[in-house]
Amino acid sequence: MLSFIYRLVHEFEREHGRTPNLLFISPFHLDHLRTQLSRKYATLELRHLLGMEIIVADDIVHPHVEWHLHGRQRKAG
Repeated sequence: MLSFIYRLVHEFEREHGRTPNLLFISPFHLDHLRTQLSRKYATLELRHLLGMEIIVADDIVHPHVEWHLHGRQRKAG
């Protein structure tokens, strides 16, 4: 899961010329991400580790990243 997120970030950077600041993820994928890490991170700690806000919602089928500033969004993945 972590490598998938990093791929999303790099694809977004290449396409849009900036780093995304939002990660949209389901609770299932968030739990999967936490199990891959060497210790259990709280969501706030994951936010700092990834450098993005984390939006967790049941209806997110696939993790994706966006950049958001003043109501404008660009979506990738």
